[in-house]
Amino acid sequence: TLTLVQAQAFTTALPLQRPATDFSALRTVPPDLANALTSDIQNFIATGPPGSKDYFLGVWFGRGTDLLQLAHTLGLHNQEQQLLKFMEPVFTQSMDYFRYDGSKTSIIATSPEFGNENLNDHHFHYGYYIRTAAVLVQLDPSYLAQIQTPINQVVADIGTYNRNSSQFPYIRNFDVYEGHSWADGYAKFADGNDQESTSEAIQAWYGLYLWSQVTHNSALETTALYLYTTEIASVKQYWFGLNGLYNGAYQHAIASIVWGGKVDFATWFSSDPNDIYGIQLLPFTPGSAYLGQLPDIAPYFADLQAHGGKSNGNWGDLLIMWQSYCHPGQALAQKDSVPVANMNSLRSLFLYTLYAHAS
Repeated sequence: TLTLVQAQAFTTALPLQRPATDFSALRTVPPDLANALTSDIQNFIATGPPGSKDYFLGVWFGRGTDLLQLAHTLGLHNQEQQLLKFMEPVFTQSMDYFRYDGSKTSIIATSPEFGNENLNDHHFHYGYYIRTAAVLVQLDPSYLAQIQTPINQVVADIGTYNRNSSQFPYIRNFDVYEGHSWADGYAKFADGNDQESTSEAIQAWYGLYLWSQVTHNSALETTALYLYTTEIASVKQYWFGLNGLYNGAYQHAIASIVWGGKVDFATWFSSDPNDIYGIQLLPFTPGSAYLGQLPDIAPYFADLQAHGGKSNGNWGDLLIMWQSYCHPGQALAQKDSVPVANMNSLRSLFLYTLYAHAS
């Protein structure tokens, strides 16, 4: 039953979600994890950045950030310093790939991907850069002076908390009434705006939180925690279908794309059910702990398998990492079941996640 209430304002109250700023330590470091981390770091440095100057470069920085945090957590000081020296100049250079466009009141990529120039997916893209910047500064405070100004602009593009800003709109991507963000810049669709990768949206707000910590910005911290906490609550309901939301005509356990006027079991890039699920999971970070608050994974896996998905298929590592939150023993038993070619995450992050949850 809907009841119409006339009021000048409304408030929401949710349990605060305050994410960890780093991966937790392990009591012991298994040899295969140590070997995988060393190998991943060597390959990351040897391969270098992609040709992208927007989203895919951000994803690459995200992988480097995973490696940095893992090296730090597992006490590999030499590898951590090696990564810092490699990543910092590349990251500094990357700030030249984005420019403020006054006509769009936005930071726009000079070589845009996925419609960045039309304001599509900015929180998805920029969340990677903001998280990386925060971790680089966390591990090397002297680096802040080099990137604080451009990163503050990127942060403002998606998370301005000043309602009187003349450069950027207030929390651009986030819909306060809906309680979640939207991804399409112009939203010229009959069904309204939409959002697919909720996990990348949550990473964006996690990145804002990390940046607030290294810059000691209490106003940004408050905004980041509001966005992070509220987006998680909405994602649980509208994408993961809590409280029986999708027990009716819609015959799936999740909605991979939520629109203003419909829900889809689909992605913008693939019909593979592993991708449909995986796009709600990547990237795994210390801010992904909310996945452990979801109900038992069995109904989701049953839905996945009913539509041809499998945990050792494409992006199977993401599914097993998710499984490790509620069935750590079962997940750990599958640590060698996903071929490297099918993995989305670094093998070291995959192994760390399974071991951390099984410990």
